[in-house]
Amino acid sequence: MSVILKVEELLDDIEEWYSEIDEKVEETLDQVYKKIPGRLFGITGLILYAFSTFTSVILYLSVDPSYSIFTHWISHLGDGPNGANYVFNYGWIISSFILFFFYVHEIRELRDNGVKERYLDLLSLSSLSFALGVLLIGIFPLHLGVLHTAVAVIYFAGGFGFTMIYGIIVLNHSEIPNLLALAAFTTAIAYLIYFLSPVINSITLNLGIPMNAFFLEWSTLIAEFLFILTITIIEL
Repeated sequence: MSVILKVEELLDDIEEWYSEIDEKVEETLDQVYKKIPGRLFGITGLILYAFSTFTSVILYLSVDPSYSIFTHWISHLGDGPNGANYVFNYGWIISSFILFFFYVHEIRELRDNGVKERYLDLLSLSSLSFALGVLLIGIFPLHLGVLHTAVAVIYFAGGFGFTMIYGIIVLNHSEIPNLLALAAFTTAIAYLIYFLSPVINSITLNLGIPMNAFFLEWSTLIAEFLFILTITIIEL
């Protein structure tokens, strides 16, 4: 019986410690967003995220004109020539932190709109997975093989999870513009089609319409850009 009491006391201490940490984090975030509007993180993160990607494409093409969204993965840029690798990797690493603060801002906005905490917890985990994935893709380029693949899974899972859950939440709250739900679901579908591309390809090949996995991966990134852009425009 005493063991059970000790375990309960330990759990109470952990819960109290967590509450104190959570309160301090919230206070810190309040100060951050008072100085820097949340949408500014979205605008800045999007610009850096997109700029580093497309600038890397230009640098890659200047040396190797064969580069194409139909023949190369996004991650090829992380090993690209003529400085493309540095621009891509450092750009994604820095933008991961900025975008994380943007997504945290969005979660806090949803909380203010009365969204239940259990949904926000799922959204928080997804945003962390996405931002961590962006960060780790910049740190562990394509040539690292299995390690890169593992962090890419974290990235894609986070992107799909966030947009899908975000879309469901927005769709069920009439005070939030439905355009956000449309942008979120469109992005989530882009991720889903990419995930299922091997299965879809096996079916469409019989119809003479092969799926291009490279392009499908790029479509997830472009959809993510447009999703973030839609949120920032609406919040202006």
